[in-house]
Amino acid sequence: MTKVGVDYSFSPGTIIAYDVERILELPSALAIQALADGKVTMAEFLVKSNSKYIGKALKEKIFPDGTIIGAVLKEEDTIIPTGEYVFEEGDKAFILGKPKLVENVIEKCSDCQRVRKVMIVGASNTAVQLAKMLERTMSVKLIDSDTKRCEEISKILQKTLVIKGDIMDLSLLKDEGIGDVDAFISLTKYDQLNLFSCLIGKYLGAFKTIARVENIELIKFFEDMGVDIALSPKVSTAEHVMRFIRMGGLKSLIRLPTGQAEIIELSPTKNAKILGKTLRDITLPEEILFLIIVRDNKLIIPRGDDIVQVDDKVIISAKVDKIKKIKELFGQD
Repeated sequence: MTKVGVDYSFSPGTIIAYDVERILELPSALAIQALADGKVTMAEFLVKSNSKYIGKALKEKIFPDGTIIGAVLKEEDTIIPTGEYVFEEGDKAFILGKPKLVENVIEKCSDCQRVRKVMIVGASNTAVQLAKMLERTMSVKLIDSDTKRCEEISKILQKTLVIKGDIMDLSLLKDEGIGDVDAFISLTKYDQLNLFSCLIGKYLGAFKTIARVENIELIKFFEDMGVDIALSPKVSTAEHVMRFIRMGGLKSLIRLPTGQAEIIELSPTKNAKILGKTLRDITLPEEILFLIIVRDNKLIIPRGDDIVQVDDKVIISAKVDKIKKIKELFGQD
């Protein structure tokens, strides 16, 4: 592509396949991302009605050392939390830290087990790509009603069991063990079918349901109807394009679901204003939170006495309108 002047190309289907794979690696998480070359994991989790975090403030050190809460989604608002923040039922929190520590926290937030059995509806290119990725470590079944397409993909997939059948055939689904699957994923190009498939899957006992949604206005509707995770190729691709366009000196950029805040990773230039000063001595507007400093492969949860150094990778959460100020401090303006 570069030979014809294209610097970067995006495949919505590939992006969705990788998103689903990441979610299945840590099934209790609503979303998961890697930062700092994989040294840091960020995961989103739901504070349920029986959560031990309800009524607790962040300053009470309710999360293990080496982790930090970077943002909280409360209905339609995104909060960059201080130590005074108290969790409530329904909050969606983003935790960052060493991968193993984050994984342990997320797993304790749910009774969700490791994903071993997966059922995929639809023989789209996205579905086939996902099946190829998952069949290395999981038992995968893929169902589609098109006989010719089933024959084609059965030659591509090595371990996936390809089944020619109708998703509305409840007897077939029961015979194929839908009640025992850890994840039921509908990836057809039809929103109505994906929604109905996931509702059937949940009704018949599938533990976790994931649906592809073309109409972004329906994402919340899908989740309100009981689909565990609704993924939009348009939203995911837009986020990737935005990261590419806006990166500049940023190493990573993750826009949180409401669009009000971002989690960014960057390093200071040699002439950056932030160098040589403790974080306490730097004048920062509200709604900016320094989360993690990665230095010599070590993770530091920064305090007021910490000083950012030239080769540090710094992860920060902030409201969108504060990102320009951060880049100025790091000499990235």
